[in-house]
Amino acid sequence: MAYSAVYAVDVKAPPSRVFDYVADVSRHGEWGSAEDHMKATAERPGPPAVGARYKADGILNGKPNQSVVTITALEAPKRLAFDAEDSNSVFHHEFTFSPSAGGTHVERHVTMTKGPFYFPLVLAKGPGAGARNSIGIMLVSGMIIGTFFTLFVVPSIYMFVARTHTAEAIEEDSMETAVGEPVEV
Repeated sequence: MAYSAVYAVDVKAPPSRVFDYVADVSRHGEWGSAEDHMKATAERPGPPAVGARYKADGILNGKPNQSVVTITALEAPKRLAFDAEDSNSVFHHEFTFSPSAGGTHVERHVTMTKGPFYFPLVLAKGPGAGARNSIGIMLVSGMIIGTFFTLFVVPSIYMFVARTHTAEAIEEDSMETAVGEPVEV
């Protein structure tokens, strides 16, 4: 069960022209989400090709995010696919282009192929998403609480018990020494 989303749009332009525009990954910032502030640059100059890599800088969830985009399929003018890999995950993007009412119908399938195991639960959409979201949120909350206890609460209790135990042990040793020594009268 991975994160998956499908987007569709109809463009009033021929499929070959739309394909060429989308396949130029360096132009992603022009058609991607405005909140992403995406800028992609090719590692090597040249036309888009399978295996071509792009360095992408943008904003993800309000934070700067760097990723590497690699074109994995290029079948002009029908299909384009690329993987976007950042430090936490890999998202596979697959575009299909088909003629539609004098223009082009574009479908974009986005699937997380690698990422933290709880992402699909927290980010679930569609039928049953409410239940999966609840489970994901509880899972993440539990990990945060468990981490807090492991890093702060347990060591604090240990230090308290160790300090108390050490003080009692020293006091008992000094009492035995004082009682056990012969006293001359």
